[in-house]
Amino acid sequence: MKVEQKHLFRKLMPVFVPVAILLLMILTGWPVGLLSAQAAGGPFQVDGTDYDTLENAVAAVSDGGTIILSRDAALREGAGEVLLDVDKTYTFDLNGKTLTAYSHYYSRIVITAGQVTIKNGDFISQSDVSAIHVNNGDVILDSLTVHTTGHSFQRAITVSGGSLSILSGTYIGGEDAVFCNGGQVVITSGHFIAEDDGFDNFGVPNGCLVTDGGGTISLAPGSYADTPDWLNGAPEVTILSAPSGITVKTQPRLTYTHGGTLDLSALEVTLIYKNGTSRDVAFADFEADNITTSYLNGASVKAEDNGKAIEISWSGFVAYTNPLRVSYGNGVPQTGDYNNTMLWMLLGGASLLGIGLIIVVGRRRYFLNSH
Repeated sequence: MKVEQKHLFRKLMPVFVPVAILLLMILTGWPVGLLSAQAAGGPFQVDGTDYDTLENAVAAVSDGGTIILSRDAALREGAGEVLLDVDKTYTFDLNGKTLTAYSHYYSRIVITAGQVTIKNGDFISQSDVSAIHVNNGDVILDSLTVHTTGHSFQRAITVSGGSLSILSGTYIGGEDAVFCNGGQVVITSGHFIAEDDGFDNFGVPNGCLVTDGGGTISLAPGSYADTPDWLNGAPEVTILSAPSGITVKTQPRLTYTHGGTLDLSALEVTLIYKNGTSRDVAFADFEADNITTSYLNGASVKAEDNGKAIEISWSGFVAYTNPLRVSYGNGVPQTGDYNNTMLWMLLGGASLLGIGLIIVVGRRRYFLNSH
């Protein structure tokens, strides 16, 4: 009997052990996410459905819809370009992930139709031509880092037709960052680098922003370059948008008792630029944008601060929070406003005087009646 049990145990071991391991994985939770990632579908997601290729995702996305890159991924397996030729409006959101093109030979995105926005992530290409080539259509690039690492003559962006709007991001190529020989490019802001600007590519002008033939590159209204030879000249250029104002989007904590600690962590402002764009900045990022406040975070709040607003300064523009409300606590009114304080003191004094008069008059009547 014991021999039979041992044989039975040995037969069940191959089944029991994996089941036990799987149960442990489910209970702990750690490996389950790893298995889920391995079992996931393609990296290009449209309305919750995964697609293996960007072309299939573009075919599936509805007009006005969004394709999301759900994880770091390759543009495609092997060499060749990804052709986006569907005439509709859509957004390709890299979702903070990295898209990589591994092959030297024409490994790039080519756009020939539609209104296409690509944003929010990194695209690294080993293409020997360019990472993104706009032949037609209307294209917007925003909050991207595009870096080509193939050969000296490759570019981050090539525009041969249609229109390209670069709202922000970093674009790094070999000879050029952006090359336009047809169509038009309009830049709102961004950082552009030609890592091998000295390479002589058939007489094309040097620089990180280069035009040739009938193409044009211009700056959006209100934007400016950090160098006068930004076009067909400098190997590295930063395009900035001129500021035009600042507003408070989210108020910080404003109510305190005397001696409390100022907390600006919830404060959020909106920076406004002359080109019509704007950007929200949380207090944690104020230092990076050179935004200052008249009261320092963590400072001690005094009763005399009651009724005062916090001034926020950026690039010569100011905004103000709502007034601080500071009290002594224990029901004592706020004392920052001198007039209110004096009124309270007068009322208090008058009340005491009235009580005293009542006592005096009452005692006098009592005295007269008793005699």
